[in-house]
Amino acid sequence: MALIMGEGRVSSARLQVPALPSSLRLARLTASSLAADLDWSLDDIEDLRIAVDELTALLIDGAGDATLELEFAQDGRALVVAGACACPAPLGDLDPLARELLELTTDRFTVDGADGRRRFLIEKGPTPLEAPVEPLLPPPDDA
Repeated sequence: MALIMGEGRVSSARLQVPALPSSLRLARLTASSLAADLDWSLDDIEDLRIAVDELTALLIDGAGDATLELEFAQDGRALVVAGACACPAPLGDLDPLARELLELTTDRFTVDGADGRRRFLIEKGPTPLEAPVEPLLPPPDDA
């Protein structure tokens, strides 16, 4: 896995792990490490970690001895995470609470399962910094 990330660079990383719940921590760790390298806030890093966890867990549910394939691509200061896993069982419906959580923690996400292959895509960037707020009162005179 090549990890060459940073401002002004465009890079990608691939991760292949067994489709087991114990492997999901590697997906979360990779996502959060790459976001940290891009100087994201702790809240944005945690949002990405949650989204990766939710969608990788959905993909591997019932996948048996398949392999979970993940690709992380930098797009400016944003990250795109794509996941795929071979699984002949149909993909279940995304739980309404999980859908709401993903809508809150990503800029955009998709998930589908067709032809015996489950896939997801996450697009997430850092929250834009807010403009400084002007003080309501003028500064005191030192006169």
